[in-house]
Amino acid sequence: MKKIILPVSMLFLSMPALSQVSITGNGDGGYFYGGGIGASFGNDTSYFEVSPMIGKRLSNQLSVGVGLSYRYTKDKRIEPETSSNDYGMNLFTRYKITPTLFLEGAYEYINYEQHFTDGSSERKGFSSVLAGGGIQQPLGGNTSFYAAALYNFSWDQEDSPYDDPWNLRFGVNVGF
Repeated sequence: MKKIILPVSMLFLSMPALSQVSITGNGDGGYFYGGGIGASFGNDTSYFEVSPMIGKRLSNQLSVGVGLSYRYTKDKRIEPETSSNDYGMNLFTRYKITPTLFLEGAYEYINYEQHFTDGSSERKGFSSVLAGGGIQQPLGGNTSFYAAALYNFSWDQEDSPYDDPWNLRFGVNVGF
């Protein structure tokens, strides 16, 4: 958790300095692209995730897009050791409040493998409706880092691929 709090705190503290910054389009017809890459390697669990996305600006404030996701997970907490390949897609809408703040709503579908203590597993599909907000930090040109916190209104403690209803996303955009 400390690994997340420090970068997010630094981004919030740097926002007032960016109040005069504007990101301009790059002549691409209003399209932007980007995504995130994540990894965690530990003694008990490890994962690698990649999530590319592409979007279209409908106006200076409003944009829509689609994203894909893939996650490989290895878990040694369960005997025998398990590994799984999860994949999904999402449709999202973003509304810029300021050059650095945005609101986001999304529909997400994920196909995941649930492992049980008896060694069996079951592949399941899970649909989510998410909403929240985020910040973006310009990195130069039309490239920016983003961080978003989305609440999963479809979250179900008994039947969800996620541990809790909050979904934190970090990545890079080009052209947003």
